[in-house]
Amino acid sequence: MPIQATSVTIYKLLMYIGLSVIYSVLAFKGELPRRYARIFSKKNTKTLQNILLIHLDFLMILWGLIWLYPLFDRILPDWLTDETFAPSRSGLHSYSILECSVPFVIMGMAYIERRLIYAERKTDGSGVEIGPDPDV
Repeated sequence: MPIQATSVTIYKLLMYIGLSVIYSVLAFKGELPRRYARIFSKKNTKTLQNILLIHLDFLMILWGLIWLYPLFDRILPDWLTDETFAPSRSGLHSYSILECSVPFVIMGMAYIERRLIYAERKTDGSGVEIGPDPDV
């Protein structure tokens, strides 16, 4: 018997994929023109494998928060979860404070990830890399 995907399952899958793409764009913004790249430059001490693992860790945190969102909706007080913000007078859709905080959480996660991914090599004025003494 084949597995049938319901519209809710497809919606959830598209939501996970869409937020993952948006988050990845925020985390790696400014990296596509190679001359402006910092994360994938030779100045970064992190390897490509470490960069991708850190990014995957943050994606897993994002997916976990999305998965736990219905639980937050039940646990938090009503003033956080009631739909209080209406962007238009027609009131077609209202947003709660919890829903309005999602973009800020995603931007904060992307900021923290960018700080963890990039570690610049330390050099002295002549371009020689400064590191621990190999003889010690």
